[in-house]
Amino acid sequence: MHKIRYALFYDFHTSPLHPGVGKDFDADKLTDRFLECGVDYVTFHARCNMGMAYYNTKLGIRHPSLNFDLFGSLAEHCARKGIGIGAYLNGGLSRAEAVAHREWTTIYPDGSSYHEPFGGPFSQTMCYNTPYGDHLIAMAKEIASLYPVSGFFFDCMSAWPCVCPICVQKMQEQGLDFQNETQRRTFAVQSRNAFALRISQALKEIDPEYLLYFNDIPFEDQKEQSTYLEFECLPCKSGGYRYMHTQPHYMRTLGKQCVHMTGRFNQWSDFGGLRNAHTLKYELFYALANGLRPNIGDHLNPNGEVNEAVFDLVKEVYGELHKYDPYFDTATPVADTAIIWHDGATIRSNGSVAGAIRMLTELRIPFDTITAGVSWEPYQLLVFPDEVRLTPEMYERVKAHLLKGGKILTSGKSALMEHSGNFPEEWGV
Repeated sequence: MHKIRYALFYDFHTSPLHPGVGKDFDADKLTDRFLECGVDYVTFHARCNMGMAYYNTKLGIRHPSLNFDLFGSLAEHCARKGIGIGAYLNGGLSRAEAVAHREWTTIYPDGSSYHEPFGGPFSQTMCYNTPYGDHLIAMAKEIASLYPVSGFFFDCMSAWPCVCPICVQKMQEQGLDFQNETQRRTFAVQSRNAFALRISQALKEIDPEYLLYFNDIPFEDQKEQSTYLEFECLPCKSGGYRYMHTQPHYMRTLGKQCVHMTGRFNQWSDFGGLRNAHTLKYELFYALANGLRPNIGDHLNPNGEVNEAVFDLVKEVYGELHKYDPYFDTATPVADTAIIWHDGATIRSNGSVAGAIRMLTELRIPFDTITAGVSWEPYQLLVFPDEVRLTPEMYERVKAHLLKGGKILTSGKSALMEHSGNFPEEWGV
């Protein structure tokens, strides 16, 4: 399996109406710039959210103005120069294929298949339980058979609440009420996770060493599906610096190699933006210090030309990071304190978790943020921020922790028993 050290991520969502796609693309020049910056892994679009494929597909819809195998050319040049490449496929969106196959799209509970704003990428989404699921898996296998790829990145893998005939039948077979919002959402999550598992199993049969990641699925929900984890965080646009400070302490405990992807731009789809190098250095040094390898996102111009200003920025940023390779390359973050939270999916947004993180950071106490999904054995101090109720399983873990001489710090309503609302007897209050 490829061990990512320095990565780049290319968005290439291109309208089918755009002329001359890839007309100035030079794979040799582009990959030389990768090497110049010390980049060893690149994620690039094989098929975008517009449903346009950028390779010689027999299954999908190749961009109508693309007259050569763009992805294939890049993959071959990367392989020749020792650079790993991951194929990007949008899992939840595929505009052109949605138009060609209306029966593949999500039907929402109000009967609509479109969202406002109609011009946005999420105005039409795909149903994983329709033949679209088989189609996407077939395209991924097609790419695997054609090119020397190191992995796959599946984007926009959200759980869309669908009431198409196939989903309604499946819900009824499971005894679920498709008219109940909670049960619809439960089924949508199950369907999304099961689809990701199908993709993962199909690709692991081809090569168990592929790097696989499913964006928008909570990290612990893709425990079986993914082989690495990617933290997408553009602090000036999505999540902010609080989010950036929160996730690395959590995701690094899940036993997989982790990557932090920020962007050279100020907003997604910002072709002209170029951020200050100091902000990128701060974000990626923070990632390295917390066990995540750096990744910088970019947009390739539809004509495929090399953006020299972007590479000058990447070279400056990665050049600075490279100076510290001896400190980071074989380092593993170590902590004897852990913040305990009950749900990995909400760690990113909870204020009491953020408060605990800020407190421990300012005290310069190394810590992890963990859930019941991992062992608590390595830690001497367990911190339960304001709102954590103890389940029976968590209570047994707390008792074992105290018996071995461990310490507990609770605040607010944390450590009240989930069902009784009382503190454990061991608290003495």
